[in-house]
Amino acid sequence: MGKVTGLRRTVVSLVLVASLVLGLVVAVPASAALTFTALEIFAAEEALTVPEALDQNPQVNSDILPAGLPAGSLALFVIQGVVTAKDSLGQEWQIGSPPVFVYTSADTRVDNAPGIGDLVKVIAVRSLAAGPLVAERITLRQLGPQAAAAADVETAFLFSGLVTRAANDFWTVGGFSFIVNDVEFPAAIDIGLGVGDTVTVEFTAAGVLDPLPPAAPDEVRFEGTVSSIDGDLWQIGGFLVLVNEATRLEGEPDVGSLVEVRGLTQADGTILAERIRAR
Repeated sequence: MGKVTGLRRTVVSLVLVASLVLGLVVAVPASAALTFTALEIFAAEEALTVPEALDQNPQVNSDILPAGLPAGSLALFVIQGVVTAKDSLGQEWQIGSPPVFVYTSADTRVDNAPGIGDLVKVIAVRSLAAGPLVAERITLRQLGPQAAAAADVETAFLFSGLVTRAANDFWTVGGFSFIVNDVEFPAAIDIGLGVGDTVTVEFTAAGVLDPLPPAAPDEVRFEGTVSSIDGDLWQIGGFLVLVNEATRLEGEPDVGSLVEVRGLTQADGTILAERIRAR
């Protein structure tokens, strides 16, 4: 399923995510019910999927996850605790007491052959719907015998999508906005990524709100420099702007031109240009 990184604990206050950029207010889509804070942003290597567990009858994990997460996200569990049981094939592991059931796949990496009584760290994924926890990696942390206790479990999420906005305070990916400048844990962003790239975001979710109905497109106006033109996709002032046959181009705008844009925001975070005028 691609790259999975270490989870950092983040406490995020409930805020309305909005940024004033060149006179344009860009906010979390009105249908979003949570505040999303990015921990890491990296190039998407492949589609996000939960690997198939080798065990034919895995226990279903039904821990309740927040409502309003981006469709297609995966839940990322980081579990630390003592191995209290595992089957002879190493396909089912029980971590802590009461046990957290974790399952291996053909791609699971098991480091240093931990056994019953050893302290381990497990990185596992699950679909947003209830399902088995499938381990990406199981790592020996301390040899046993260790006293069994409740496992420490932290949860984050993974989401992949197209970057349509890359600002200092937040990025828009797949139509969802992610804070990237958290004071305590600013997001780690791979060098070279930006608007137009498909990325994976590891993020936390906080601040449950009552979901709002989808917003109608907003008219926006802003100025910026055209940094690239790829067919009908233009990058202007850090925004991804869609140009079609109805877009009015005035003054021969081109790469490097300072332009004024008038258009409508779209659900995926792009802007459909009604007019682009060279200044």
